[in-house]
Amino acid sequence: MKRICLYLVVIMVGCIEPYFPSELKSNEPILIVEGFLNTNGDSKIILARSRSIIDSSQPAFETGATVWIEDENGNTTTLTNTWNGNYILENISLTAPKYRLRITTPDQQQYASEFVPVLNAPEIDSVTWRATNNEKIEVLVSTHGEPTSSPYYQWTFEETWEYRSYLNSQYFFDTNSKSVIYSNQNNYTCWRSGLSSKINIESTNRFNQNRVSNLPLTSFGWNDERTTVKYSILVKQYSLTKDAFTYWQQLKQSNEDIGSIFGPLPSELKGNLKNLEDETKPIVGFFSIGNATQKRIFIPNSAFPPPSTFRITPYRECTYDTLFLSNIPEFSGPPSYLLGGELYDGDRLIGYSYSVAFCVDCRMSGGTNSKPSYWQ
Repeated sequence: MKRICLYLVVIMVGCIEPYFPSELKSNEPILIVEGFLNTNGDSKIILARSRSIIDSSQPAFETGATVWIEDENGNTTTLTNTWNGNYILENISLTAPKYRLRITTPDQQQYASEFVPVLNAPEIDSVTWRATNNEKIEVLVSTHGEPTSSPYYQWTFEETWEYRSYLNSQYFFDTNSKSVIYSNQNNYTCWRSGLSSKINIESTNRFNQNRVSNLPLTSFGWNDERTTVKYSILVKQYSLTKDAFTYWQQLKQSNEDIGSIFGPLPSELKGNLKNLEDETKPIVGFFSIGNATQKRIFIPNSAFPPPSTFRITPYRECTYDTLFLSNIPEFSGPPSYLLGGELYDGDRLIGYSYSVAFCVDCRMSGGTNSKPSYWQ
């Protein structure tokens, strides 16, 4: 397998001219492949093009490619091209012992991985959490496998948390009709999600047993927005071959701070894919396939320790004001959502409290007001 080299920029200080290797000057984008084919669930392969380590722009996703898997008997299954270089394979039965990944890019370049075995991951024993002395919440995973099964593991996760806007709005002001209108839409409670960015791997070769105990996967502060209402994390576990583990270990060591395969890669990597027509053309990535296992936990706000500082939310600068009924005809502010709590003088309604839309519509800070189907 050809070794793939991605080059650093070496800049000399003083009167010496900056040095840019010719490979970097050419700025030829390299195809990057990321994804694990899950034989017991939906799978996603992502294709993108690399960028120079001096280029701060976003990666260019490879759209319009044809992506399929092939067993050793030549039977093929094609992935569906969706969006942003995502190629999806819905849950289907894959029964062959080995598969390889095949790719044809829009410029008609042909790529293929080696045939790799289907590895079944053991069940996750537990996903737990702990509060540390430096006011961090750590999420940990434990698992074990048979003595004869693969000692190489990888974990990814999707975390979701419920949060609430600064103010609970039940009304909004219609600037056209100059009237206050009731709204039954929930804009107070939202959910936000994030995917793992760091590479979480472990080998049990150095242990007496094929067992991983309380391996930290991620952490966040006691004052993080994730602790405000309820937090959930779905951990997925994969078994790897030795070659796959070595690849991810190299990538982790060289790219830990960047945290993404699509970032600048100033390292030498050895994957299991190649260009079928010209092996001198580099490609970055490692194709693996197997039965992934998963486990989800929920942590309510009441379980988290109280932080010593204010929680970090997008609403720290939010304030509210009062709109009196007598001022409605002249009110010309932005189309702001209004607080549900009316203002009364005795039994007489005299006005409403209001704020700008960002402070009362939780969707405007990036979340969704659609409750996830799995939410408890």
